[in-house]
Amino acid sequence: MREDQPSRLLAKLFEHVEPGARLRVLDLGPALPETVDFLGQYRCTLHIVGLQQETPPVIDSELEEDERIALWRAHFQKALGLAETLKVDIILFWDLLNFLSREAITALVEVLLLHLHAGTKAHCFAVHSVAAPPSEVFYGIRDADSFSVRPRFKQPADYQPLSPGQHAALLYCFETDRSVLMRDQRTELLLKAALEPLEAE
Repeated sequence: MREDQPSRLLAKLFEHVEPGARLRVLDLGPALPETVDFLGQYRCTLHIVGLQQETPPVIDSELEEDERIALWRAHFQKALGLAETLKVDIILFWDLLNFLSREAITALVEVLLLHLHAGTKAHCFAVHSVAAPPSEVFYGIRDADSFSVRPRFKQPADYQPLSPGQHAALLYCFETDRSVLMRDQRTELLLKAALEPLEAE
């Protein structure tokens, strides 16, 4: 059963995008009809990749860290299937990052970095405390001011939430634009690309 939950940040994600404008969105959650309907008001190129539904690679823990990251990177490159020249305007992480190891997040960021531009924005959920249990719901976009919320029928494996500081360090190509504490003690985050320091190096 679907419910709706207000959001204070979704509107900020789309506030500078005019209806009918061209928009390139990467949705890393499940394909939901309400999200597709909402984005349909834009001239939208929508890439939906339910990474939590993808079978993760089997990685030997005895491999060196850089080798494990390389295997994750190859997995994400194949799963995302993005054209090399594609630059994404909006990335919807949802709560995916809470179910990925640090090595997996490192690899995902390395893949996404090729597809960012200075105006790229992203949205995600993080736990307020690493002791928080995994969320029992997943989200979509109902409208600019609210999420759709549906119960998970199967809990993803490998729940390993990180602190906000750890997330920020791993997502080095983004900076937090705004954050809001939600009623379930999770944090809703609006991110923006921070590419200038990388380009300067």
